[in-house]
Amino acid sequence: IWSLSTLPPPLRNLDEIISTSSLPRIESFPSWAKQLLMDWGVISEDEAILRASVSSSTTKIESTSSSSLTEKGSRDTKLSPYLRWGVISPQRAAKAGVRMRDLLWRDWSHVSYALLGPLQRGDAVLEFMDNSCRSHNKLNVTEEELFNLWCVGNTGSELVDSGMRQLWKEGWMPRRIRLLAAACLVEGLGIDWRLGRDWFEHTLIDHDQAINEAMWQNAGLCGVDPFYSGIAWETPPNGQGEEEYVEQWSNDEQLVWPSSLKPYSTREPPLEITDRAESQREVLRAKGIYKVARSIGNVGVRVAWEGLSYNNSKTSVKEGEVMGTGLVPVHELRI
Repeated sequence: IWSLSTLPPPLRNLDEIISTSSLPRIESFPSWAKQLLMDWGVISEDEAILRASVSSSTTKIESTSSSSLTEKGSRDTKLSPYLRWGVISPQRAAKAGVRMRDLLWRDWSHVSYALLGPLQRGDAVLEFMDNSCRSHNKLNVTEEELFNLWCVGNTGSELVDSGMRQLWKEGWMPRRIRLLAAACLVEGLGIDWRLGRDWFEHTLIDHDQAINEAMWQNAGLCGVDPFYSGIAWETPPNGQGEEEYVEQWSNDEQLVWPSSLKPYSTREPPLEITDRAESQREVLRAKGIYKVARSIGNVGVRVAWEGLSYNNSKTSVKEGEVMGTGLVPVHELRI
């Protein structure tokens, strides 16, 4: 039982803590990192509350609320870094008007990560679906080149490319564009989802290990809820909001790329990348991969827990490991 005598002593004066902190100052960062942080402006609770409040405002431009940049009922106010680093709590964000679904998705990712050993290790939750989107590269470029073109936003998909450039410049992109970029890499280019996961970890200013791992495993159709399988990532911008977004980021020539990626930023992407997008989806449909992915989302993943008994005997599946999906045991799972 807690009592006043057992509570820790109060913290030192906040100004004293800040003045003696060993955290690096922004002036000591490389120029690209310094500019990135400066572009975000004031980092404060007041700023976070303002962004959260704007998410529920009806006075802002409505065109973006139903565009491909965000889901209906949600707004891209760039609040996620403030949530990720504890500048504002989810409860406070909810009271300010942030859509509950957006906040619950974060909690769901953390609950899944806490319960599932494969997510914590970076292994596919459903091994039988891992690499189900990998395809033989029939283009006249290597897989490494395709990945580099994707990193610098040079795939030929205007929305995806704009998002990837914004990601490098700001360390952020709208959630919907993240889904399109992931589908482009995995389903379109047939590249291992782990490479995308690691690139997002490297570039996102709001990177959260639980959310990033869950999102990319779902994109790889081997996670706990591959809900967005089969989305048309190559679709051209539709409406004023998307067209302005593409115009803003497609012509940004001030991006400073690492030397290893710089040649790919000016390279002409193979037309086949977007031309064969639908045929790639047809291949996955024919193999039954999308059907299996949808069924996983409907029936759920069963996970073993401590002390679990199965058929009146102790299960051999370790705590936190996958037992199956729905009523199908893990050893019977197949495409």
